[in-house]
Amino acid sequence: MDGESFEGTMKRAIEYGKTLTPEDLKRQSKADLKRAPLALAAGPVMAGAQLAIPTVAGAALAPTVTEETVGTGILDATGREITRQAMKYGPSIVGQFGKRAIPWLVTNAVRYAGWSTGSAILHKAMDWLE
Repeated sequence: MDGESFEGTMKRAIEYGKTLTPEDLKRQSKADLKRAPLALAAGPVMAGAQLAIPTVAGAALAPTVTEETVGTGILDATGREITRQAMKYGPSIVGQFGKRAIPWLVTNAVRYAGWSTGSAILHKAMDWLE
């Protein structure tokens, strides 16, 4: 209730509890037992998801790494350039996806706004952009 104190809430709950019959309690217990398996199954699934999210997000945001052979600019005794293995960092998976996805999302959002509102200005803007 609005403006009710914690003490008032507890008194109201106690008064309501006194009106319950043993049959009411049995019926609620049976209903709770039907819901319990779903709640028990949801707990581990949610815990696993909470643990996996940082790992997946980290992998998606981390830059891609490839190994390549690069020249050092130093020649060996036979005159060939000495090479070494080096790491090459590229854009993350999200970065690669974002380059294509963001323009597509903006274009289609404007297009949808034009179609849903019937705005001639947005229709002409889309024709101009294409």
